[in-house]
Amino acid sequence: MASGDHKGVDDITKFRRFIHFGSEDGVYFPGERSFGKENAQLIARLVGSGKGEDIVSEIVGHCKTERPVRPLASIFALAACARSSDLKTKHASYKALPTVCKTSSDLFAFVGYAQIICSDNSFGEENKRPRPTGWGRAQRNAVSLWYTNKEPKLLAEDVTKVKQRGGWSHVDLLRLAHTKAAKDGTAVVLKYLVKGLAEVKKLYPVDGATNEVKEVLSYLEVVDTVKHSTDEHQVARLVEQHHLQREHLPTNMAKSKEVWMALLTTMPYYLVLSCLGKLASLGLLVPEGDATKRVVERLKDDSALADSRLHPFSILVAWKVYEQGRGENGKLRWMPTPAIQTALNSAFYSSFKNIQPTNKKFVLGISITGSLALQGLNGTPAVSAAVAAATMALAIARTETNYQLVVFSSELRPVSLNKDMELIDICRAMATESTKIPLGVANMCLPITWATDQKKDVDVFVIYTDARSSSSLMTPLEALAQYRQQVNPRAKLVFCGMAPSTMLLGAGEVHGVLNVVNFDPSAPQAIDSFIGCDV
Repeated sequence: MASGDHKGVDDITKFRRFIHFGSEDGVYFPGERSFGKENAQLIARLVGSGKGEDIVSEIVGHCKTERPVRPLASIFALAACARSSDLKTKHASYKALPTVCKTSSDLFAFVGYAQIICSDNSFGEENKRPRPTGWGRAQRNAVSLWYTNKEPKLLAEDVTKVKQRGGWSHVDLLRLAHTKAAKDGTAVVLKYLVKGLAEVKKLYPVDGATNEVKEVLSYLEVVDTVKHSTDEHQVARLVEQHHLQREHLPTNMAKSKEVWMALLTTMPYYLVLSCLGKLASLGLLVPEGDATKRVVERLKDDSALADSRLHPFSILVAWKVYEQGRGENGKLRWMPTPAIQTALNSAFYSSFKNIQPTNKKFVLGISITGSLALQGLNGTPAVSAAVAAATMALAIARTETNYQLVVFSSELRPVSLNKDMELIDICRAMATESTKIPLGVANMCLPITWATDQKKDVDVFVIYTDARSSSSLMTPLEALAQYRQQVNPRAKLVFCGMAPSTMLLGAGEVHGVLNVVNFDPSAPQAIDSFIGCDV
């Protein structure tokens, strides 16, 4: 085989790739992908071979221990297991529903996938009998328990943020599941979803109600008031008092400065980052302004930053977009404020603590082309491909102890890299060594063949490039095969395409290879996930 991998890729590996990256072929693409027959048939083969409960356990473990790169893939896989005729797999799947589907959006996705899988006889084991398309007892019970096992106040908070999605609503699910609430607080929430606040207040008068019912009624009344209010002072006060989120707001409050100030108090860290342009375009982020001080305080909150688990690259993107003074789609414009830029710089360097060390040995190769330094990433033109690659190198230097950075084209040069360097230092070091290499069509195998010649023990090769082709007659996969034969048989390769037109590896049948196509802010998380799992 060209890959040198004589074992090929088995179904369990394809399954792990699917839940980690959303594809079975070891390729990561930006954005959400649609899933279909081939993915469901993969799950069916595993269930048919007696591994149904094992893969449900893997789905649960993946969702518990990681922030999934492709959460919808895990939900699809769980739905495919749930629609299996294997009773143990089915029961395990429905038991796992609240763990995998934590939010209303997740639940709607699960039900939608289950319906699609159920309606196609080619999904799952072959038989001539039409598969049921209705809601069986197992699904009715599981969906009902999703609602009734939540604490009533937490249920109210979740279902009022997302009432419908993907053609499904809470009313649909409650009707189909025949849900009956055991707690009065839960009954209040369910009745509110079906009948509305006015009817709930008739059925559950405050006088004589339990504290739980009073708490839920009060919250639902606040949500309903905000939904219909035209008074921004009232909405801002209620948002701040009851920790409401953006999803609770009516569209007529989208440009209210006072409401946005209130949202800043409890807005999740990642939303603070993504809303900087909006806040600035509204004129809130001015020097010495109250909103500016609040944003700076939020950005410097190390505890919130740690809880967010954001990769430094995500913060770099927010920083550089804010710094350029306009949104990526060109609609929003603003004047960057120095205090915000300083806070983003600080958050960027603090966020390296969010990365868990792997204790692996790395060789990082960055191909040198003029376009790599000039070309912005797809969807994130504020960050060049070269700066993105340098950021990833810095992430390794600040979390690992054994690594080597090289730049290459037709020749290769090692680059000095250590944990005390800042991003600008790495960019300068790369530029200095790049001037010593003749430009031309890059040899994509060089980082691997260099390590092979040096007999250098490497666990993970990571190559960053925007090249459309390689000057070598050998492919990177063949170079990896030779390295595995001569040095480390378990070495992995991450091949990162920094542009849409970057060459593809075609590594679907090669174990331990990830091909990132069109690097985006989620790619670092996909790479971290790949390095830590057996795919």
